[in-house]
Amino acid sequence: MLEFGQHSPYQTFAALHHRLLHRPADYGAVSLLGQAVSDVLDSGCPDEEVQKVIADLEAARATGKEGELNDAKWELPLTSLLGLLNQNMHNRAVGAAALNPKSPTLRDKVLAAIDAGVDTPSAIGAEVCSPTTIVSLVLGDLVDEGQIEPAEPIEDQYQRSYRRAEAGDQGAKSEAVAAEGEAVAAEGEAVAAEGEAVAAEGEAVAAEGEAVAAEDEGPEVYG
Repeated sequence: MLEFGQHSPYQTFAALHHRLLHRPADYGAVSLLGQAVSDVLDSGCPDEEVQKVIADLEAARATGKEGELNDAKWELPLTSLLGLLNQNMHNRAVGAAALNPKSPTLRDKVLAAIDAGVDTPSAIGAEVCSPTTIVSLVLGDLVDEGQIEPAEPIEDQYQRSYRRAEAGDQGAKSEAVAAEGEAVAAEGEAVAAEGEAVAAEGEAVAAEGEAVAAEDEGPEVYG
């Protein structure tokens, strides 16, 4: 937590970059701006603050293209810093995906590793830069979906190797899922038919009740 009087790296950058960009783009000014950007990245600040730095520098570069900066030579340093920041955001996204077993990107990488002959959780984890425990969760999901299967019956899930499921196995699983769906649908139709029968019986009872009521309301007979 920041103590009183201290500023976050982004706050320091925000206060500094406006002043620097009004100076000539000499070695000292460019170095100071680069250090301010580096401090933001090295501090491990949240993505939102990195996005703010990117937005500030993109606005400054747009201003430079309109000829409003003190020195047009700022465009090249600004472009370089923006490239560094965007690469950092990309790396952050890749790192977050590597820790999310539901990430489509990670799942695709795991399948690509298996296709390339990398078949154990630890080896796949090293290949895709993801922890073995996360890779094991992905593999479990892919097995449940019928996309892959254990290559050999080893109890230790971290030493077990995997391969793409045979087409026949995938077809059988798909057929089983389809059959289960049809059974559920048939059961639903049976319940609906039973409901219609109960409704028809209720209507018949109601009609009979109306007939009895009409008979009771017939003309009175006087003696």
